[in-house]
Amino acid sequence: MMIKLILGITNNKAQKVEKQRIIEEHQIPSAAIPECKHGPCLLFSNEDGSNKWFSCSVFRSKKRCPFAVTVDRNGALQSYKSERNIASLPIEEYGKVSKKYENLASLGTVAFWWCKCCANYFGTEEHVHKLDGPYYEWKKPFQLLEPLRDDAGEAQYFFSSETTDLLRNVIEAEHFDSILCIGVPTLFEKLRQSNIRTFLLDYDDRLASFYAPSEFARFSMLVCHFYVPISRSYLCEFLRGSQKLLCLCDPPFGVHVSALMRTLTTLREMFCSVSAKKRRSVFNVTLFLPYFVGKHLKEHSLTMVDFMVTYSNHRHFSRPQKSVVRMFTDMPNCSFALPTEKGYHFCESCNRFVAEKNKHCWKMALRIPIATYAGGVFAKRTDIAGNVRLAI
Repeated sequence: MMIKLILGITNNKAQKVEKQRIIEEHQIPSAAIPECKHGPCLLFSNEDGSNKWFSCSVFRSKKRCPFAVTVDRNGALQSYKSERNIASLPIEEYGKVSKKYENLASLGTVAFWWCKCCANYFGTEEHVHKLDGPYYEWKKPFQLLEPLRDDAGEAQYFFSSETTDLLRNVIEAEHFDSILCIGVPTLFEKLRQSNIRTFLLDYDDRLASFYAPSEFARFSMLVCHFYVPISRSYLCEFLRGSQKLLCLCDPPFGVHVSALMRTLTTLREMFCSVSAKKRRSVFNVTLFLPYFVGKHLKEHSLTMVDFMVTYSNHRHFSRPQKSVVRMFTDMPNCSFALPTEKGYHFCESCNRFVAEKNKHCWKMALRIPIATYAGGVFAKRTDIAGNVRLAI
């Protein structure tokens, strides 16, 4: 299997890391790829390719996962001790929290207590562990669970209401009948309350207790790995019933872009192979990434939406002026009707909404010496006939 991956850039510090850790193209069969306890690994090398090694595809920190397997110049792997995969909730226990809640409610229980240790509801305060509560109605997962805070792999930041509202408007306006959510659990929770079919792929195994296997799978997004093998069949069944599907993916900040795109390509191929309405089926993608990663997405025909994505629980990115996160999509940019009350306006020349301060197109460029836009810089040039031209 041919794998070719490029390290995504997040800042100047990340650029230095990229020179030391370039992910290589290789011919090693999938079955021979080493696995750490977090699943299949990715292949890295230093800048000149003299050193190559497999390491964890989930955690970038050696403290979180020190697993590494060296590859010699002949492509042979050094001997290594296989690690037992991390435990994942058995498929028969998926949705156990909601089942327990419904069972208690059917018995007439009106007050519920939550145990963090047992990760389940109880109908009485008498319990071996300390309980939270009482609660008098069903609580969403992250009203009970603490968000993970590990920026080296498992940090969980949740979209603000402004971002969620925009996405819901786009979904409704474009008439999507199915949404595949990758790493966006709170958005998934809001969407599943509507009539839209939804499925969540996420690494956080705690969520399996809240959802049925027909709507959730534990998943490693950079290697398209299902921790419970039968979950792949459940996803295929979801895809089979989808006609117009939107995939929404919010990857870690320093994600390896090409690894992510390879996974999305695999998911698209799965959709095409099982869709019952292949001729009319649609698989669109929208990613949430820093705007400066955009140059890695041009070859994948993804364009940047000018909306400043905000998060409710992020110290900096909770304010539009501070957020560097944008949406990148293969949909027509005009599909995203950005809120004019927030300073966005529609540019007829570009057929899309833009931020108030984004000097993005030729009309703007004619008024100022240099105009920046999402994909580069416009500069005015005058040809020999005296006509004003634009160069990038």
